[in-house]
Amino acid sequence: MNDEVRARQGLMTVSLVEQLVTESLGAVPVLAIVGRCRSGKTWATTDWVKGRKDATEHVAYVDCKGIGFGTPGLLAFHGVERDLTAGHYPKFALDGVDIVVVDEPGCNPDFVQSLLSITSPQAGAAGHRLVILLLQSTHFLSELGLSPKMVRCYSTAGLPLQFAKG
Repeated sequence: MNDEVRARQGLMTVSLVEQLVTESLGAVPVLAIVGRCRSGKTWATTDWVKGRKDATEHVAYVDCKGIGFGTPGLLAFHGVERDLTAGHYPKFALDGVDIVVVDEPGCNPDFVQSLLSITSPQAGAAGHRLVILLLQSTHFLSELGLSPKMVRCYSTAGLPLQFAKG
């Protein structure tokens, strides 16, 4: 599905993901994209990740929703897929990754905490530069205790959102 069709249907677009990442990379460690289920967050970000084969930044996609149902999550990087278990941070699988997209992060909060502990806009080879959290509400950001200064938070329509620190 292309961006024009997505936009007509009120779904998030790949071009909006690119715009939000461009604005956030190097400025904050966390980009939160918040929208209801079936608002296009997952489709747009997975298509954005697939379209970055020639980009200078390396991107990994982590799907945690399986963990919420008692099955492994999924980590995909450079076309290689690995299982992800609850609370486990696969350091070697994420070496050299600049941007990590995390879908359903609330299903694996320990993984997200580990990820955020080594994320900084100026991180070098030992860390990540941006974590993109795909959320259905800002509640999870409050649970993590993140400072609003660390996070750029947007709706799937690209509108800035506020959240209260937990």
